[in-house]
Amino acid sequence: MLTIENIFYAILPSILGVVIVYKSDKNREPLKSIFYAVSLGIFFCIPATLLMVVLVEPFFGEVGDDIFGAFIHSTFYSSIPEELCKYLALIYIWKKHKEFDEAADCIVYAASVALGFAAIENIRYLYDFGESVLLLRAVTSVPIHAACGMLIGVELRKQRYDKNYSATVSHMDAVVPAITLHAAYNFSIYVELYYVSIGIVILSFYMIRKMIIANKLA
Repeated sequence: MLTIENIFYAILPSILGVVIVYKSDKNREPLKSIFYAVSLGIFFCIPATLLMVVLVEPFFGEVGDDIFGAFIHSTFYSSIPEELCKYLALIYIWKKHKEFDEAADCIVYAASVALGFAAIENIRYLYDFGESVLLLRAVTSVPIHAACGMLIGVELRKQRYDKNYSATVSHMDAVVPAITLHAAYNFSIYVELYYVSIGIVILSFYMIRKMIIANKLA
């Protein structure tokens, strides 16, 4: 059952993540712009779900519980649609939002989009599985989402602000690292390699820390 209290606890990790990234920015963005990015991350859960339901499920049909099925589920049913939609949300802000005007913004807005996405996903898991999943997701899935979003932001920062960087026309190289990290985590859960999943979570925390520190120096 969804209540105001448990919904608050579901979105609290995302709120804390946004605050941490926001405070790490030397030239802080307007709060309304951060809220806009978070809201866009929430909104883009809709096309991610539609991609899965309309395209992925009909294409793959019945998928088994073997290793191949785990790969399909972890990659095509979640990682690709979700990271692609985070990318599209960030590109939309990049092109349309006048406050997106410096290199550090790539990380700030990318994290905000990703954490908005994670917040709405947490509410869905709360509805499906109850409060028992919230703590585990707070220390695993939310950091994974944040790290993946920030990886996209890092790549877009290179493409926009590094004159020596040769960007692809499609920018798809900005999405591949995020998809890979997300899929590796999901796959390790599906095949019950929990030590691997813990390692990926620790790696995500490490990458988030390194990206935040690098952003302070940008």
